Amino acid sequence: MTTIGTNIKRLRQIHDLNQTEFANRIGVSQGSLSDLESGKSKPAIEMVISICSVFGCSYEWLLTGMEYSTAGNINNTINELVQIIKELNHIEQLELLEIAKIYLKRNKFS
Repeated sequence: MTTIGTNIKRLRQIHDLNQTEFANRIGVSQGSLSDLESGKSKPAIEMVISICSVFGCSYEWLLTGMEYSTAGNINNTINELVQIIKELNHIEQLELLEIAKIYLKRNKFS
C-alpha cells in the first residue's frame, strides 16, 4: 500500500507540475508540500478535499492508492494513457487530442 505522500507526488507528476506549481494550486507552501511528499507530515482533511477537488481524483485513490469504485480500474487506465501521452512529442499530443474530440462528438450524437 502506498502512502498519501507518495500519491500526492504521483498526482503532481501526472499533471507535470513542479512542487511550487502544485503547492500554489492547493494553497500551501512548497516546503509544506515537500514535507507531505516525503512523509514528514500528513495533510489536514481540508487539504485532502482541496487536492481531490482541484485535481479530480477520488479520496480513496489519494488516501490508499487504490480505487474501490465499481468502475474498476479506470484510474489505472487514465494513468497509463497519461504516461503514453507524455512520451509523445507536442504535435503527436495535439493529433491525439483531436482524435479524442472526434470520439466525444461521435458519442454525443449516437
